[in-house]
Amino acid sequence: MTGVNLLDGWTGADHGEQMAALADVLPYSDYLGISFYPFMSKYMTDPYPASTWSDLATLAGGKPVVISESGYPAQAFSIPNYGLTFDGTEAKQDAFISDMLAAAESQPMPFVVNYLVRDYDALWATLPPGPVQDSGSVWRDTGLYDENGSERAALATWKAALARPVN
Repeated sequence: MTGVNLLDGWTGADHGEQMAALADVLPYSDYLGISFYPFMSKYMTDPYPASTWSDLATLAGGKPVVISESGYPAQAFSIPNYGLTFDGTEAKQDAFISDMLAAAESQPMPFVVNYLVRDYDALWATLPPGPVQDSGSVWRDTGLYDENGSERAALATWKAALARPVN
């Protein structure tokens, strides 16, 4: 499920339809698997509500939430064809990773996945201008390593979480 569409008012998705789809699949699921990119919502790269992770847990109806893919831009980018500008920074990316990992420790969340390990600027530059390149820019700078292979602050946060003992 797409997390930003499940949270009421985050996107233009019909919330009733989202809840109906969730009700259709949740009884047959062991987990509530969520793709979660909070910047792909009305919040863009601005802070999202502090209740986000508990809101997602509530939607899971007592089942654990798993983040099947996630990410946050560490660099600013624009999609001119849609008139969108995202003010991503390394600090904002690190704050998102920290927030997600803290949620994973405080509630039943067996695993989280950050979609990209490394930025794919070289691949993005080969895409044809227009819709394909525009959509590719959304994830281009969400890696824990930048396009040159340099570590970002969020990578240290990720590694620190992995180093903690598992309970």
